[in-house]
Amino acid sequence: MEPKKITQELVPVENQTTELEIVDSLSLSLATELLSNLNKTLDEIIKEKKKILDPLNEARKAEQDRWKPIEERLGGLIGSIRAKMGVYQTKTLNVIQRAEEAIASRVGEGSGKYLVTTALKKLGELDKPLEEVKTASGSLKFRATPVLKIVDREAIPHAYWTVDEDLVFADLKAGKGVKGAEIEIIQVPVNRRN
Repeated sequence: MEPKKITQELVPVENQTTELEIVDSLSLSLATELLSNLNKTLDEIIKEKKKILDPLNEARKAEQDRWKPIEERLGGLIGSIRAKMGVYQTKTLNVIQRAEEAIASRVGEGSGKYLVTTALKKLGELDKPLEEVKTASGSLKFRATPVLKIVDREAIPHAYWTVDEDLVFADLKAGKGVKGAEIEIIQVPVNRRN
């Protein structure tokens, strides 16, 4: 079985499929014959592929299983350090931002206010966190990444919530009523090859 030969043989079948109209019992029978032959060819291709791929997949799985426990442990350690670094940097930047805002709010004239030059000096004295860390083994930079933080679930408009269709369908199948949803029965062809 050669892919190139099968590809060439598919051209007339593709044309036949494109022109296929099912309008009566006879055309349904012809479509069944065509579908069965296409499925037989696909079955043969899958069988041929399995001869080669099954041993490769078994070897791949064995190798993945061999390394998986170590990868998981390393991933956990890496994730822990990265999380701690992110918490530290975020917290430090938030402290600096609040200090900058406090200094900026005191700029002006009058008692307890800073002159612009004094405010700039105080801003320059703030101990800002490192933007980059370099060591003998590597370096580290931080990238500001926006993340969603839900502060009030009830205040979020309905349009932003999505439906868990699997859960709704499971509940409907279990006989639970779900307002706004129902089960629709459609006909799906099931082909058996001789």
